[in-house]
Order: sequence, then structure tokens, then C-alpha cells
Amino acid sequence: MWRRVRLPATATLDELHRVIQIVFDWDDDHLHVFTLDGRRYADPFFGLEKTADEFRARLGKLAPNAGAALTYVYDLGDHWEHRVAVERIIETERPETSTVCVGGQGDVPEEDWFPGCGRDATPFDLAAINEQLSGAAPR
Repeated sequence: MWRRVRLPATATLDELHRVIQIVFDWDDDHLHVFTLDGRRYADPFFGLEKTADEFRARLGKLAPNAGAALTYVYDLGDHWEHRVAVERIIETERPETSTVCVGGQGDVPEEDWFPGCGRDATPFDLAAINEQLSGAAPR
């Protein structure tokens, strides 16, 4: 499964975390950590050791070029590891201020799935994702 999202270079890692939660239809019930070039970033509220403040880390500064990639681990117990890649930089006269999902494929497994739980995967629904993103655009 994958999702392709267009968001402003001014977005913070915290904002990227919220976008990932929306595009995968998860409930943000678990801790998460971003890693880029050996440096880890997380929500400072949780006091994770050896992590920088994700609220101060902006994508355009951390990953300014196409080809840059970072790792996002969600649920530190189950360790759901995602690769987040910058595919391209879109230069515009007016800075981008909205976040939009422009593509994706595959159903998303339940956040806390276990055998016999009776819940199904969430199918990819571009319109529903963008409706949610429109209300949660980066600040």
C-alpha cells in the first residue's frame, strides 16, 4: 500500500504525522518517531530519549531535494515502519498552503488488528481522504 501526498515545504514533521494518520485512517493511538540522517524526531510531550522536537522540524529544511527520504515508525511496539520519500519539488510563485492526497493504492490494515477482531481493512478512498485533509491542513 502507498499514498502520494502534496504538502507545503513549511509543513512540520508533526503536521506530516497528522497527514499520515489521515491518509491511513488511523486514530493516533500510538507513539511515533521520524528518523532522517541518523537523527530522530518525536513529539516532545512524550519525552522519548534522544529525539528532537518534531514541531520545529520543517520538511523543506530537512528534506529539501527530490530523492530525500526519511523513516516514520508508528506504534513503537508493533514497529510499523514507513518510508517517506520526496519525489519532487514543485516551485510556484505562490507558496503551497494546502495538503492534498494525489494518489494511492491498497487497502490499509486496521491500526490494532489481531486475528478474530472482526474488522476489515480500510479501502483507499481518495475523495474521503481529501475531505479529511481539507479540515486538517498544515498550520
